[in-house]
Amino acid sequence: MIIEPIQSVLGHLYTVGPTVAGWIPRKDPATEWVGHVDDPEVGGITLRGKVHFHSNPLSDPTVSTLLVLLHGLGGSSDSTYMRDAAKDGFQMGYDVLRLSLRGADASGQDLYNAGLTADLHAAIASPQFSAYQNIVVMGFSLGGHIALKAAVEGLDKRVKSVVAIGSPVDLSPGVKVLDGKSRKIYREYILRELRDLYAAYASQTGRAETPLERVQKVRYIREFDELTIVPRFGFDDVEDYYQKSSVGPVLPDLTIPCLYVGSTYDPMIPRRLVEPWVSKAGPNLKVIWVDDGGHVYFPMVDLGFGERRGVVAQSLSYVQAM
Repeated sequence: MIIEPIQSVLGHLYTVGPTVAGWIPRKDPATEWVGHVDDPEVGGITLRGKVHFHSNPLSDPTVSTLLVLLHGLGGSSDSTYMRDAAKDGFQMGYDVLRLSLRGADASGQDLYNAGLTADLHAAIASPQFSAYQNIVVMGFSLGGHIALKAAVEGLDKRVKSVVAIGSPVDLSPGVKVLDGKSRKIYREYILRELRDLYAAYASQTGRAETPLERVQKVRYIREFDELTIVPRFGFDDVEDYYQKSSVGPVLPDLTIPCLYVGSTYDPMIPRRLVEPWVSKAGPNLKVIWVDDGGHVYFPMVDLGFGERRGVVAQSLSYVQAM
């Protein structure tokens, strides 16, 4: 049996290793996707992503299931875990959309936040995806939080299930962990991306609610949210944002079957912060904890669903069996 301190170290290695490996250039078989979402404050926003099609979904009646992937904080459709998940889903027969939330494509049109589900709703409603009879949504980290939030609100009836992998459910204590001294390497990696996204937003829109020079000096996630997300979306303060956006308290209101998969030794989303909420979620949420892996990255785990190993393949096999 592996003792706990070693598992904790492995949690860090499983988090960092695949990310670094993803920096090696590789061919992307996907094609560009462009969509649209209307925002009540700023008007029309262009959404972007990458799609993997087996054939034309509008002309091929055999195409039936679309897998929609959502990235985490500071990520995009090009994140390593998004590309790996798309490969697994495609090999299992799914067509796949890797969605970049607004601004994550560095277009600068707007900013996304942890409770903003409009982009997911708009992507699913895109005419390009009207032929699909079934849709599965899978979100990683913050993307899983957004997916669960949308499942509480009520998704398109074609969405049969939602999968959240390594996702926070209670934002304020989760951010406190990320802002801790021992998580500086992860925090700075995320903030580097967020500062760049805000710079593009300030340049493109001219709506920068906080001067760019101030945001570029940010060194904590809470500080970034306070200076950018709060004024952009009209929250009273950062705690108001976290309280109104957190999905944990409303998990009992899930409208469709959902699956949550987390690592006991996730260095960014501690199990102790997630478990109290998911344990009270009710019958529409199945929860699986893996005593291995890191943040959104896992070894070739077997969760007991189907022959294909790996957290994405196993999760999709579970969904297919429902």
